[in-house]
Amino acid sequence: VEHFEADVHDVMLFIGPQASGKSTISKAIYFFKSIKNELMQFIYEIETENFEAETRRFFERLYDRLSEYFDYFSATRPFKIEYYYSPKKVVAFELLDKYRDWKGNIEFNHNFQQEITNILAQARQAIKSIASRQKANLPLNEFLQLEAEKRSSLKIIERYICELFEDDTTPVFIPAGRSLLAT
Repeated sequence: VEHFEADVHDVMLFIGPQASGKSTISKAIYFFKSIKNELMQFIYEIETENFEAETRRFFERLYDRLSEYFDYFSATRPFKIEYYYSPKKVVAFELLDKYRDWKGNIEFNHNFQQEITNILAQARQAIKSIASRQKANLPLNEFLQLEAEKRSSLKIIERYICELFEDDTTPVFIPAGRSLLAT
C-alpha cells in the first residue's frame, strides 16, 4: 500500500488480494484506536513516586506495543503512518532507515501529548491522595469509602480519556481469514 486514507467507522471490512496491505491497515487502525485503552490500563498500574518516569514509561510502552504490531525487520523501506483523531489530535509513527539500522519513532502532536500528560498528572494526584489516607488496619467502612472514592476518580479519568480521544468504544481486531463464529 503506497497511500491509504479513510474515515474510520465502527465496523470496517477490507477485501483485496493477498499481501496487499489489508492486515497492515487493520493493525494500524486497531493500534491507534486502542491507545486510549492502553492509557487507562497504564493508569490502573501507575506508581506515584516518580511521575516524570511514569509519563515517559507510558510513551515507551506505546512504542513497544507498536513494535508488536509491525515487524520492522520485514519492512523493506521506510514508512510513515499518521492517525487523526481530529484535526488537532494527531499521532504519527515513522520507521526510518538509518543505513538499514531501523529506528522507529512515535509522536503525538504537542497539544495532544500535553493533554495526555495532564490526564496522567490528574490520575497520579488522585491515586496519591487516596494512597496517603490508606493505612494498615483501616476500619472496613473507611476502607470501602476509599475504594469507592478510587473507583469514582478512575471513572472520571476514564471519561476524560474518552473525551480526549473522542471515542468511548473498545476496538476489536479480527485477524485476516478469521471469524467471530466458532464451529
